[in-house]
Amino acid sequence: MTGNTAGAVGGIFNFGGTANIERSTISGNAAMIGGGGGIANGYGGTLTLEQSTISGNSAADRGGGIRSNSALTLTKSTVTKNSAAITGGGINSEPPGTVTLTDSKVKHNTPNRLLNELPGG
Repeated sequence: MTGNTAGAVGGIFNFGGTANIERSTISGNAAMIGGGGGIANGYGGTLTLEQSTISGNSAADRGGGIRSNSALTLTKSTVTKNSAAITGGGINSEPPGTVTLTDSKVKHNTPNRLLNELPGG
């Protein structure tokens, strides 16, 4: 999925469902006023990425590559060269979300960190 632009979520929005993405590239998408430039995962959803690349996505808010407040699992995947105006250029995980990375890379994102916001912090 490439080259999409929207207000809140540029690419894929998993709204409380189960999404399994395998051997895919999600790139060049933009969320113009919200978060989740490439993917947003929320409302109790479960998102699993395997052997996939999330790159070159942007968000005006949080989570240039991925924004999630639910279960997120990446296996043998790469999140790179994404950007967000506020936080979590690569991955932005918010409570009560969880992030599990196995043999995966999160690198060269701006801001260059995986953000997991903690209550009260």
